[in-house]
Amino acid sequence: MLKRITKMEKPMEKKNLTQFKPPVDGPVTVKCYGKDKTYATRQEAIKFFKEGIRCCEGSEQRRYVRIVMQLEDGAMHATDGE
Repeated sequence: MLKRITKMEKPMEKKNLTQFKPPVDGPVTVKCYGKDKTYATRQEAIKFFKEGIRCCEGSEQRRYVRIVMQLEDGAMHATDGE
């Protein structure tokens, strides 16, 4: 059985992606291997853990990737998941 369209449906509204606000760059706290460390800026923490990603492999590298992803998403507190 065919469905008859009786009225025009509104097209889906486009989301305005230009309204994205980058995370505030302030102090962030990272918990890695059970220890908390506070970094003065988000960029400083990201730079530190990206260097760790380049230098390590295996489970340690995955920890650092998890932390960088959280920081890039705007988290004020990041953890290695352990």
